[in-house]
Amino acid sequence: MRQERFSFLWVGIVIVLAAAGFAGLVWLNRLWIANLGGGEALFNTWYSLQGFLSNRFDLYDEAMLQNAQTAFGQGAVFPRIDLPLYLLLIQIPALFPSEFVLARAIWTSLAEIALVTLAVFNLRLTGWRQRPWMLGFYLVFMLFSAHTVLPLLSGDPVIWLALLITLALWSLRNGSDELAGALLALSTFKWQAAGLFMLFALIWVMAQKRWRVLAGFGMSLIVMAGIAFLVWPGWFLPFARAVTANLRAGIGFTPGSIISGIWPGVGEAFGWILTAALGIILLIEWAGARRKGFRRFLWAACLTLAVTPLIGLGSSQTDYLDLSLPLTLFLAIGSERWLRAWGSGLVLAGLLTGLWFLVWRAAAGPGSVDEALFFPMPALTLVGLYWIRWWVVRAPVVRPGSILDEDL
Repeated sequence: MRQERFSFLWVGIVIVLAAAGFAGLVWLNRLWIANLGGGEALFNTWYSLQGFLSNRFDLYDEAMLQNAQTAFGQGAVFPRIDLPLYLLLIQIPALFPSEFVLARAIWTSLAEIALVTLAVFNLRLTGWRQRPWMLGFYLVFMLFSAHTVLPLLSGDPVIWLALLITLALWSLRNGSDELAGALLALSTFKWQAAGLFMLFALIWVMAQKRWRVLAGFGMSLIVMAGIAFLVWPGWFLPFARAVTANLRAGIGFTPGSIISGIWPGVGEAFGWILTAALGIILLIEWAGARRKGFRRFLWAACLTLAVTPLIGLGSSQTDYLDLSLPLTLFLAIGSERWLRAWGSGLVLAGLLTGLWFLVWRAAAGPGSVDEALFFPMPALTLVGLYWIRWWVVRAPVVRPGSILDEDL
């Protein structure tokens, strides 16, 4: 009895310390956010949720979008909200405050915790074991790279998408199939960034006959959609219209649109050729991995994430955080073969400084940050993944616990 009381006491202490730590993090974030611009992606969601909760306004209506743009000012131009209602409802605890600065501080604090969690599970999923200084530098890269800071400042939900993808793959690796299905169901947003990954993951799951994943996926969608219909019975058609409107607006950049700015006569043609070539490559790799084990599936899933921005679906640099997993897989396998710790450190240092240099150059010149950052990270991760492909597909086991271990 005394031992149980002691355990409850420690649990209470941990909860109080965690709550105090989170409150302190929110306070610190609010200090620097108060005088900072940005947050346009988050403001659009927050403003629409505030209107929906207080007056039952249509979240997806174009009038709501125009009101949000006017309220934000600074000549803001937002896309229409195209998140399913069940995913918007999940954000209510963070975005409930009527003061945007406080809501943004809470959201940013949660996102920072999510980024640290993403870094940890990227390492665990790929089996990358390195020296403490290298792991510390990896965490610095994950927190301060351009593809992390820019979506954090804008309030883009890609941070949660990247974490959900990694956690779903981690659950698949460890046999937690129902949990993996639920995590995949929560990942049903930002289709331009994760739609191809979702399609391949479901194809592999069915080929492996892991039906519990599909059961978890389907049941989670049914429960979440059911709750959404109870809250607002007519949400689906406005949501579908918002998705269609964004698709027609051609939001995001494609290889053709980027290259057309340099060579107007050949840009679009090159974009279609690249789309066709990468589509063929993906189909070949999907077919090769469909009935293979997890390590081949993980490599093909990372390839899918790397190819997605280049295949012409419409992307922006804020969608690139989910490329941290393909990068980590490259470093994990490369460090076992030839990179070592210092080589991995040089790769991360080069990416960290190089991407920020491109941001600085774009900010100082006539181009946009999205255009400057469009090709480097997807192209480099694509090259890196094919550099390690032989070890993934054919190499013998080099270390127990490595991603190259066939037993994973």
